[in-house]
Amino acid sequence: IMLGNRRMARSLAEMELERAGREAPHTWGRALRVLASICPPKDRLLLLRESVQVLGDSGDRVELAHSLRALGRAYKRVGATREANSAEARAMALARACGVQQLVDKPSLVEPADPAKQPVTQADSLTEAERKVATLAARGHTNREISKELFITMSTVEQHLTRIYRKLVVTGRAALIPLLADDTERPPGAGGAQEG
Repeated sequence: IMLGNRRMARSLAEMELERAGREAPHTWGRALRVLASICPPKDRLLLLRESVQVLGDSGDRVELAHSLRALGRAYKRVGATREANSAEARAMALARACGVQQLVDKPSLVEPADPAKQPVTQADSLTEAERKVATLAARGHTNREISKELFITMSTVEQHLTRIYRKLVVTGRAALIPLLADDTERPPGAGGAQEG
C-alpha cells in the first residue's frame, strides 16, 4: 500500500484471508483491516466492522485497538460522528490498557471525556527547535534549505531529524506530514520568532 501498488496489496490481503481462514482470527482480523484500507468507502465499513468483531472474539486487544481506530476514521469519512467517537474512545481505552501509547498519541484520537482538554500528540514531545526542523522537513525542504532557513549547521539539522524520527517513531519525512498537520498548513514564519 505504501509503495502505491494497491492491486498487489489487495491480492496479498485476499491471499492472507484465504490461507488463514476463520480458524486464525488474529490473522483474519488484520487482513480484513488491510483489505478495508484499499476498498471503496461503502465496503470499508463492512470489512472493518467484521475485523472488530473477529478480533474482539480473539482476545487480541492491540489489533482490536488498531481496527477500532480504523473504523472510527471510516465512520468520520461518511459523517457518522457518534459512531466515530464511540469507536475511537474504545480504541483509546484499549491502547492505553495495553500500553500502546503511539496509537493513543496520534492526533486523530481525541479524548472524549473532556472536550475542553486538548489531546496530547506525539508531536508535543518535540522541543521548539525540533518542531521547526520537523515542520520544514514535512513541507519538503531539504536539509540544506532547513539549515539556511534556521541558521543552523547541516549536522545540527541531521541530529534534530534523528531525534525527531526516534521520538515520533517514524522512518522518514513523509510520515511527519500527518503528525504536524497544523504546522505544515501554517504559512512559513508564522507562529513565533526564529531562534537566533
